[in-house]
Amino acid sequence: MVITSSHAVSLPFIPDIERVETFKLLGVIVSNDLKWNSHIAYIIHKANSRLHLLRQQKRAEVPQDDIFLYYISILALFVLF
Repeated sequence: MVITSSHAVSLPFIPDIERVETFKLLGVIVSNDLKWNSHIAYIIHKANSRLHLLRQQKRAEVPQDDIFLYYISILALFVLF
């Protein structure tokens, strides 16, 4: 990705660069226009998927201690990988 304020970018020395709209760098999604929209959408999707699983367990009347242990184990899994 080439980040520049110019709309027409010429790269004579590196002709085989793949141009992408967004890419993930150290867990942050960077877009070519330097806006946060894609990163925020990614974070919201990730949070909603985790909350969905917790809500399903609560509806199934799983004991709160078990829900807590599930949350901690899933949180540890996402942090490690």
